[in-house]
Amino acid sequence: MITHIVRKDWRLLWPLVLLVTAFQILLGWLSFRWGYFGEDLAARTLFPALNAAWYLGIVALVAAAVHQDPIPGVSQDWLIRPVRRRDLLFAKVLFVVAAVSLPMLVVDLLDARGAGFALSQALGPTAVKELYVLLTLVVPLLALASVTENWPQIVIGSAGLMVLFALCLIAATFAIGPGRCPTCGTGLRWIQSLLEHGAVLLGALLILRLQYFQRHTHGARWLIAAGVILFAFVQLPWHTAFAIQQLFSAAPGDAASVAVGFDPAADRAAMAPSRAAPEVSAARAARALLSGNADNAAEYLRHRALPDAAPVAIELPLRITGVPRGGRLQVDRSEIRLFEADGRLVYRSANGGELAGLNVASDGATSHQTIELPTALYRQWAQRPLRLEITYSLALLRLSATYAMAAAAGDLRSAELGRCESQLKRDASEINLRCKQVGLGPACYTVTLEGPSGEFNTAIQDCTPDYRPFAAQWSSPLTFFGIDVPVHDNAGQVHYPVPVAQIPDSRLLVTTYRVSDHFTRTLTSPALLLGDWQTQR
Repeated sequence: MITHIVRKDWRLLWPLVLLVTAFQILLGWLSFRWGYFGEDLAARTLFPALNAAWYLGIVALVAAAVHQDPIPGVSQDWLIRPVRRRDLLFAKVLFVVAAVSLPMLVVDLLDARGAGFALSQALGPTAVKELYVLLTLVVPLLALASVTENWPQIVIGSAGLMVLFALCLIAATFAIGPGRCPTCGTGLRWIQSLLEHGAVLLGALLILRLQYFQRHTHGARWLIAAGVILFAFVQLPWHTAFAIQQLFSAAPGDAASVAVGFDPAADRAAMAPSRAAPEVSAARAARALLSGNADNAAEYLRHRALPDAAPVAIELPLRITGVPRGGRLQVDRSEIRLFEADGRLVYRSANGGELAGLNVASDGATSHQTIELPTALYRQWAQRPLRLEITYSLALLRLSATYAMAAAAGDLRSAELGRCESQLKRDASEINLRCKQVGLGPACYTVTLEGPSGEFNTAIQDCTPDYRPFAAQWSSPLTFFGIDVPVHDNAGQVHYPVPVAQIPDSRLLVTTYRVSDHFTRTLTSPALLLGDWQTQR
């Protein structure tokens, strides 16, 4: 009976299967034509629209397969026959695997092969990607389609769920406030995402069981609504997420010698220049809201509502010691607490990622911590002694390898970086480095321009934290990354040691780093006056 249902669905839906497969093939072709630098205008123009059409095609195909034998209602053919409910469910799963997952696997392998990777190298990451898509996209779509009878119900129900999710997200943001999502914007976001996808998969399996074995449509729909609400409100606490991340440390205890201390005797003039607070623009807030991080969106609304209530920044000199030679520190989060002399807590805040505020200096120089305080709090306590405690969540990165390639029209092949190419921009202002890797790219890397006579430009780094142990993404098994290396200032205000004329004979040194240890350090300062450390911006 299972094969009979699969053949019946195939006879009815083969045009839609071919259309979705055609979308996949065209996406692979456009990805190949895109190249490393997006030189094909047609590929750059068509790829976003075709990618969206491909997702819609998968949704349509899965829904159509389920609706060939809808679950709600009492006059369905599969009930009259009757068909064993287990056979019906297995037939639908087998059909979507054959119609979606297998063509996707073949096309992704060909795409990786076209990018220059061997099939043996691409098979593992590609299989992981297809399994990820099946469990986190296709199976939930099966569950969603099983509680509806037709397309109008899917469209209306999906719109209602999106409205419900948006309202819950806004309510959670204003009810909980900043820090609603502790892992957002940090390298630990993958843990929250994995738990969310696991919860969605568990809910989808429960809904499929309710529908195909009990036909409890009303209960299944309420379960979906409850899941959307929980999805918006429930977040993994930071300390739990960090404890999980520490289990993935390659060398636990490797950072035992690292210490962070307050350095009030440091020369204020020698401190690194203050950094402007990251701009919270409307576009950035919208992107953050769509990705599930509503904190930036709420911050934008607060800035628009209270434009004069800008926070006051203070900047503290720190001394960081014990970092192994060739190592780097990645700041994942800072938790700041201010206490009165009697130990009463006055203020507490936590920031992750680029908002953590710690600028780690190299070669033992003075580092600095920027803290933004509410204006009212600063005015109240600026001239009253307070004790400061900061708990840092850090990652120690160890040097992995250094690769060399030609600066202009360079080509690099390595197991760690994948396939990389470089080109000098037309106005000779920068060198563009672009790489493709099947699976995960490096967690952190720096790029230095070395001249033919041994001169070096200042190294440029890309250390966006992402500690995923595996590459899990829907669109492609290939990871794209790159960086722009400035080599000439057309305005003449910045001088670079390597002249532009020598770039054809120069080379790029790409140094990669691997995460060695995840650890915490707590800094405690003596009594200080906030007014002594205010930063003028």
